[in-house]
Amino acid sequence: MGWFKRAATSVKAPEVAISISLNKPAFVCGEPVTGTLHIVSSEAFDAKDVCVELQAIETVQPLATVQQAPQESETQKEVFTTELHKIRVSLCGPLKITRGYRREFPFSVQIPHSAPPTYRGRNAKNTWILRGAISVAGRRDAEGKTEVLVTPSVFCWICLKPIAQDEQFTLYDNGICHANCLRKMKGK
Repeated sequence: MGWFKRAATSVKAPEVAISISLNKPAFVCGEPVTGTLHIVSSEAFDAKDVCVELQAIETVQPLATVQQAPQESETQKEVFTTELHKIRVSLCGPLKITRGYRREFPFSVQIPHSAPPTYRGRNAKNTWILRGAISVAGRRDAEGKTEVLVTPSVFCWICLKPIAQDEQFTLYDNGICHANCLRKMKGK
């Protein structure tokens, strides 16, 4: 292989399709994001690692008010981006990928209870991105991404533990509580 062809190959990622399917449309702070990473390769190469990475990014674009006669207008300034959370989970170690290779990797990545939920405001947003990647020595990673909707945790006002999406809960005295907690409280 000539020098130019080696240089061009080392700059680009391997020709592999990476897609992510999530097990449900939204996840609650404190629960795992689960799904499957799908890989279909059009090229043979040696992979160092197959992983998923969950990242929360806060983006803020401050608005400055400019006084103009006779009306007020808002101008946008620079954008500030901060990584709020990042966790990487390896799904597979070194792997020889052949042309036509197909595989599915189930995954589970934990969202902390204290993590900020997805948010979109006028000049700020919190975005959760799930990235599936194949690391290759001397080349760019092959990757696929999807946005993950993360909703806030809801806590029982009696036991102060989070209420999972699939748990039974009830409204009582302007609060939310586990159905079992309310039964125990009324039984006393």
